[in-house]
Amino acid sequence: MGSSATQPIGRVFYLPPDGSELQLFQEGIAYPNGIAISANGQRVYISEFATNRIISVPSKNAKDARETPFVFGQFEGGIGPDGLAVDTEGNLYVAHFQVGENCRT
Repeated sequence: MGSSATQPIGRVFYLPPDGSELQLFQEGIAYPNGIAISANGQRVYISEFATNRIISVPSKNAKDARETPFVFGQFEGGIGPDGLAVDTEGNLYVAHFQVGENCRT
């Protein structure tokens, strides 16, 4: 609560499969809302609702740990990306709040 484009204080956490300690995965996000993992498990897509974009972050299992997060998609119109899903072919599907159309990234 309280995260915005001018005050990006949102965080995403990771809970290992064994149920051990919760870990901070990514911080400084402007209202993180939807999360999906790439088909190959190398990237985590995070919808950054307050900036109307999706960022891509290397997963905990990424082969190249030197990779940095980047803007995967910047949207115009609507209010912001919400839920995310990835199919087996690696296509990312975005529920984009109040955009009023179907799109595939």
